[in-house]
Amino acid sequence: MLGLREGRFRFVVDGGGQREGPAGRALPVRQVLIESAWIEDELDKRRRYLPAANMPLQVTEGGPPAAPKEYRSLPVAKILDYLRRSPGSRLSDLLAERLAAPRRVELTVAWLRQRGSLETAAVDSTPGEEAEAAERTASGALDRALREVMLSARNRGFGGAPVPCLVLAEGDGWTRLQRLLENVPARWRPQAVRDLLQHLRLCGAASSLLETEQGGLGLHLRRLSPSDDRAAGAAASVCAGVLVWLDRLEAEAPLREILRRHQSSGESGLGALIAERPEVRSRVESLVAGGSRWRVIDLAPASFENLLAALAFGESR
Repeated sequence: MLGLREGRFRFVVDGGGQREGPAGRALPVRQVLIESAWIEDELDKRRRYLPAANMPLQVTEGGPPAAPKEYRSLPVAKILDYLRRSPGSRLSDLLAERLAAPRRVELTVAWLRQRGSLETAAVDSTPGEEAEAAERTASGALDRALREVMLSARNRGFGGAPVPCLVLAEGDGWTRLQRLLENVPARWRPQAVRDLLQHLRLCGAASSLLETEQGGLGLHLRRLSPSDDRAAGAAASVCAGVLVWLDRLEAEAPLREILRRHQSSGESGLGALIAERPEVRSRVESLVAGGSRWRVIDLAPASFENLLAALAFGESR
C-alpha cells in the first residue's frame, strides 16, 4: 500500500530494547521500496492510459494479453474477472474493492488499456456533467504534474523557494506552447496560469509563481530567437528544470550557450530538448552527446501537464 510520492514517514527512537515481531512477518523494506519506485515509474509512463475515476470500464473480446515477467505480480486476472462479473465498474470501484494496493490497481488498468484488453464505455450523464468531470480530471492532472516537478527538484537538492524552472521555445514551438496554456480548462485554471498566458500574448515572455503543497514553483517562459544574448544561458544554469522546444533549430548558437552553461553549473538541474523533426533531432543529439543532464524528446507534449512532466523527468508523456 506504500506510495512514495505522497504521505509522510516518521522515525521514532525506542529505547525499550529489541522487540520480536511475529515469525515470518518481517518486512523486506529494501525490496518494497524498489518495487514501489518501479510501480511509480511504470505508471508515469502510462499515465495517459489511466481513465478518469468515474469512467465505466469493460473487458474487450479475447483473452488477457501475455504479461512481461516483471508484470506477472500485478493483479491482472483479479481485475479482469471483477470487470467480467461487474461490467461498467469504474476505477474508483476497483480501488474501493481493494483488489490490490491502489498504485498496483492503477498500473494494471493503465497497462490493460494500453494493450487493448480494457476499454471505456460511454458515461450516462448530461453534457454539462461530462464537461465538469473532464475539467476536474484535467485539474487533478495539473495538480499532480506540479507536485511531481516540485518533488523531483527537492530530491535533487533544490531546497530554496521558489524552485526555478525555465521553458524556451522557438518558431512553431512557441505557438504550440501558448496553445497548451490556452487548453487548460478556464474554470480550473490557476491565476498564475492565466497570468502566464496574458503576458505571453503581450510580451513574448512571462514568469509566474505556481503555488503547490510542496512550495512555490517559479515558472519562466521565453521565446528563443537566433539573436538571443547570454541571458537565457545564465538563467538555465540555476534552474531545477529546463525545457527547450525546438522547431527548425534556427537558434543553434544560443542553444549551445544554454547547454554549456547548464552542463557546467554546480546545480543538479535536468534538461529536455523537444525535437520532432528528424534532422533537428539528429543535430541536437550530437550537441548533447556525452552530457548527463539532457535528454532529447521526439514527441511534443500534448498538454500543459505533459510539459511539466518533461520538466520533472526529462521526458514528455
